[in-house]
Amino acid sequence: MFQRKKRMAALILSMSVLCGTLPVSAADTQEQPSVMEQETEAVKPAAPENLAAAALPEGGIRISWEPVSNANGYRVYRLEEDGWKLLQIVKDGTAAEYADLTTEMNGTYTYTVRAYRYDGQTIRLSDYDETGVSATTAAVLSEPVLESAE
Repeated sequence: MFQRKKRMAALILSMSVLCGTLPVSAADTQEQPSVMEQETEAVKPAAPENLAAAALPEGGIRISWEPVSNANGYRVYRLEEDGWKLLQIVKDGTAAEYADLTTEMNGTYTYTVRAYRYDGQTIRLSDYDETGVSATTAAVLSEPVLESAE
């Protein structure tokens, strides 16, 4: 039993050194990101920029952003009383907007967006604007225009 624990400890130590989570010399103890952290940052998409929200005349709010070059899609969040709640997953990396049609009239809503990248095994999320952007829906929907009945 003791030999088995010893072998397991040696295996864990070897894996730690190989993965870069344990320094192998005094020179390695400097403040440098591990190989895993560097790889994660390399594939993590950038945060969407130029986030904006605007009320739609027919009701709802349009959230827009600049597309991120290495994103597979976006996650749109709406701020609720208890924090950010996922509202929609947009599965198009070239998308630049989403319309929230679940709003109520004369309501103010705050949104943020995160880009995501999926490599077949892991979903990596971008950072996000923690403040978000807000818009207020119309108090009354626009009046329909009656065309000539002729």
